[in-house]
Amino acid sequence: MGHLAQDIATAAGDKNGNASAPARSQFYFAVDQPFRQWLRSIDPEEDDMTETTARWQVIARGIAEQLGQQMVLEAGSAALVGHRVKLDAGKKTERMELYTAPKAYNRFRAGLYKLYPKTNDEGGTA
Repeated sequence: MGHLAQDIATAAGDKNGNASAPARSQFYFAVDQPFRQWLRSIDPEEDDMTETTARWQVIARGIAEQLGQQMVLEAGSAALVGHRVKLDAGKKTERMELYTAPKAYNRFRAGLYKLYPKTNDEGGTA
């Protein structure tokens, strides 16, 4: 969440670099109660822990996706159009990169699905 928030802020032209902490806090707040409910629902004597863990991953990924979508929707037109940012200034690898909210969201989702792959029930391979 923090990287997404920072990338969206950069896309909007923000150069402060302090957008990630509030987004992480918002995510932790959003997952707190669902995590507690999931934890209470576990019966260690009866439940298959692989399935139980997969169930939590689906929940956590859904919450993160929803918050990410909300962040992009609230980003404003400047973040949708984006800003060019110089990366690796003064190095051989110096380049300009366009930061946009949609591009940031796509990167975020790719990372999210690496962290929480789709399960077989969702049409995935895990």
